[in-house]
Amino acid sequence: MKNYEQMFVLNPALDEEAEKALAEKLATIVTNDGGEVLDLKKWGKRRLAYEIKGQIEGSYWVLTFKAPPQVPLELRRIVKITEGFLRDILVDLTDSIKAQKNREVHMKAAEARRAAKALARDREREQRQETEQQVEEPPKEA
Repeated sequence: MKNYEQMFVLNPALDEEAEKALAEKLATIVTNDGGEVLDLKKWGKRRLAYEIKGQIEGSYWVLTFKAPPQVPLELRRIVKITEGFLRDILVDLTDSIKAQKNREVHMKAAEARRAAKALARDREREQRQETEQQVEEPPKEA
């Protein structure tokens, strides 16, 4: 199963219960088709960048989920045929999650290399100081 995130904008004329019902309808589709809802958040009403279906404001929601490949297609179909949705975008997060994990691994490896170099510099400095101290101290006469 892949990870997805769907942001959708609802008509601001809808009341709170109708908004929640539409959002839960999408979440139910995910779970009924074998997926798992990870998060469903309402971002609230915001001004749109441009007018959509005669509206200048919209109620933003974000649904994050894991699902088989057919689920996003079904969600997009439902959004297109259901009144109340102004706009949506659905993103496959799987690649970005893998990229984030790779970045973390590379960052940890780079940090380990920096720490090893710093440790080697410190040891070298200590050895030089010990050598300098031995050279500076004249041999003691008996």
